[in-house]
Amino acid sequence: MFLRCLAFPRKDGSQRKYLQIVQTYREKGRVRQKIVANLGRLEELIASGTLEKLSDALSRYVEKKELLCKAEELMATSALSFGPVPIFTSLWKKLGLPEAIATATKRETATYDPAPVIFRMVLGRLLDPSSKLSTHRWAETIWWDDGAVVELQHYYRSLGILARSIKKIEEHLYYRERDLFTPAPDLLFFDTTSTYFTGAGPMTDLACHGFSKDNHPENKQVMVGVVMTREGTPLAHHVFPGNTPDAAAFSEVIEELSTRFGIKRVILVGDRGMFNAKVIERIEELKLEYIAGVKMRQDWDVKEIVLENKAPYETVTGNLKVKLVELVEERYIVCLNEEEAKRDQAVREEIVSELREKIAKGPRKMIGNTGYRRYLSVDKDAVQIDEKKIASEKKFDGIYVLRTNTDLSAKDAALAY
Repeated sequence: MFLRCLAFPRKDGSQRKYLQIVQTYREKGRVRQKIVANLGRLEELIASGTLEKLSDALSRYVEKKELLCKAEELMATSALSFGPVPIFTSLWKKLGLPEAIATATKRETATYDPAPVIFRMVLGRLLDPSSKLSTHRWAETIWWDDGAVVELQHYYRSLGILARSIKKIEEHLYYRERDLFTPAPDLLFFDTTSTYFTGAGPMTDLACHGFSKDNHPENKQVMVGVVMTREGTPLAHHVFPGNTPDAAAFSEVIEELSTRFGIKRVILVGDRGMFNAKVIERIEELKLEYIAGVKMRQDWDVKEIVLENKAPYETVTGNLKVKLVELVEERYIVCLNEEEAKRDQAVREEIVSELREKIAKGPRKMIGNTGYRRYLSVDKDAVQIDEKKIASEKKFDGIYVLRTNTDLSAKDAALAY
């Protein structure tokens, strides 16, 4: 059964159209049609709305319906990002953060729930880090399943709530899966970094000039320290004035961890730029433990004694071998990365090859290049390749050296670093 539209031409060139309901059937093997109903002139049916009424009436008895509309009516004017929220909500709950935040902030008298606001800020830092105003605008493009109505002011007010509650949150996360039979962590690691402010900086005693690890000494800064467990899980964080020496920060953290978590042992881990002789001396005065990277070429003991030690290496992983070298009361761990050693050798050979080609062009160009100067000997205006320096550089290929006052094995100290 179908609709048939019959068109009859008129003298003025236009057409008069009629609608019929026609049924198809088979009779003696031949297909035949019969008119079930004449609906009338198409123009009149459309003008009177009869067709729409008839369509609505018939649709009540149709089980399968198709939605028909114009393309412009289906144009999306906006779209929300769906994926991040369910994924990070699962991680958020797995870490126990909803309960920790609720417990720590239950005494707050805010007129709104800070938990969804904090979640938005954290997710914003992970996916689109920017200012709180930009975070508020970004959050409007994300689908949230908590039904919370979050205003811009809530982000700023929640920062204050977090500042007052952060220690309780950290302690709740630490103790939530512990009982009387759970031992305290036997190994913790602490490191610091600096983060600076542009412009005048905030009006607070924390923001001040100090040694900048970001190479921006002209800006005010703060020091940020993070305590990690052996497994790499953050335990606590600290913010210090920008001029706080690392040793002073370490001392404060040790005392606080002992008070808050009952933890007695923290090993300070730092790279070559973090530890110097004064810092190490201060750390030892405080009876703290450390694992520090060593500037091999600047330390005579390391360069002339430690690296000349012929003891065999112990294989830790596929690309890491270690050995322990002890000098009086100082313990050094020599670490070898054989893949890195091959790269260092190739780089050196390339530099020496270039030197041999360019040395005839004059000494000044050679001396001005620090990469070249390492392999040259200069006598007044005479410049030549120093074969002894080239040979001495081979001992550094793929090598880095650690110094520690812990009783960890060479393997454990290297992996901890």
